[in-house]
Amino acid sequence: MMRELDSEIRKASGGKASIDDVARGLAEKRGEVTLERFRQLAEEAAGGPVQALTIENLDDIDR
Repeated sequence: MMRELDSEIRKASGGKASIDDVARGLAEKRGEVTLERFRQLAEEAAGGPVQALTIENLDDIDR
């Protein structure tokens, strides 16, 4: 899922952002990492919604 998300962010941003930007954003605000915050940072990096973090895709991880 992380590789898929990184690829999606890179493609959507024209290579200007990556999952590294998401990690930096999480590190800036120390404390609890929530799915909501993770998704928000990923969408900011991608410039819009990311399919890798939809409920349907996240549900498939356990299967």
